[in-house]
Amino acid sequence: MASPTFTLVREYSGPVPIYHVDLFRLDPSEAADLGLEEVLERGITVIEWAEKAPFLLRPPMLRVTMLFADGPDERVLHLEAAGEGPAAAVTALAVVGVETD
Repeated sequence: MASPTFTLVREYSGPVPIYHVDLFRLDPSEAADLGLEEVLERGITVIEWAEKAPFLLRPPMLRVTMLFADGPDERVLHLEAAGEGPAAAVTALAVVGVETD
């Protein structure tokens, strides 16, 4: 699998296209000029370093924040939903016993 580190947008085909947007190397002042809003309308979009383009973050949205936990291989995921679809997904996780806020 190719790493998206050197590619701003990578598309993965499937029943619903998935777009991986990596803004790590992008200066926040450049983000508005890239036309990324169009990508959001095509399928599911996963954005790394999304804080560099806050104008892209609007419902429906599921924000996933990964934090280090106690052990070296442990992580804690914080889920924040906006919009009916993502909120229902977080509720479903809570029903099966996943701790959510």
